[in-house]
Amino acid sequence: MPNDNLAEQMVDLKKDILLYGSDKVFFAYNNFFDISTNNPESLKSLMDAWLNLMLEIRQDMCGHSSKITKDDILFNLMQSRDEMNKYYASL
Repeated sequence: MPNDNLAEQMVDLKKDILLYGSDKVFFAYNNFFDISTNNPESLKSLMDAWLNLMLEIRQDMCGHSSKITKDDILFNLMQSRDEMNKYYASL
C-alpha cells in the first residue's frame, strides 16, 4: 500500500514539473530520474543530479536571482563542513 502512495506522488510530481516547472527544471528532473533509474549505484552522479534539480527549482522560484550553490544546498542538508568534506573525499 505505501508503494502505491509513492507511485501516486511520483506521478503528481512529474505532472507538476511538466506543467509548472521551467524548461531547466524539467530537464534537470529528467536527468535525475534517468540516473536514479539507470545508474543508481553512482552516488556522485546521483547526488550531483539531485543537487542540480534542487538548484534549478530554487532558481526557477527566485527568478534566477538566487546566489545559492550546490555546495550551499549540500551543507544545508549535512549541517557540517566536516561531513561535506568527508563526502567529497569519498568520491
